[in-house]
Amino acid sequence: MAVATDGLLPLVSPLSGEDAERYWSLRYRLEGLGFAWILLVLGPIGWAVLIVIMRLKGGVTIQVPFSPAEGRRIDWLTDARTRGAWGAVGFGAVALAARSAGPVAALFGGAALLCVIAAIYSLIVLPWIRPSINVDLLGRKVQFLGVCEGFAEAVRSRAS
Repeated sequence: MAVATDGLLPLVSPLSGEDAERYWSLRYRLEGLGFAWILLVLGPIGWAVLIVIMRLKGGVTIQVPFSPAEGRRIDWLTDARTRGAWGAVGFGAVALAARSAGPVAALFGGAALLCVIAAIYSLIVLPWIRPSINVDLLGRKVQFLGVCEGFAEAVRSRAS
């Protein structure tokens, strides 16, 4: 566990202990969505309401140092999640509109399916490669959990 109190972490990756070149912004939600996930079964209207609820929920954005390779992977997964979701909606809409043109609809339906797979993959993998944190209720104190010893040592030496 590592706690930084001055708001600026050392340029050491919390995942690997390697030197980092810059900070990446990561957004963490403070609370879960509870029973709001039931809105998924309501179809597109429920999905829209769920998106609005997710946007209104509180969270905290922190600047985390990563090695270049780790940062690129996190950026790629974040982009894949967003682009996959929008691609699935777009390709799915075209597939529905072109459903009378069999092969064209199948092509766009397949593209929508690939986009869904990319979005779900990134949604599952991204939380596992980001550092785990605990945030106090005010969002002022952040504790990193399960970090490598090199990062924890760099934070301790910076604090003293």
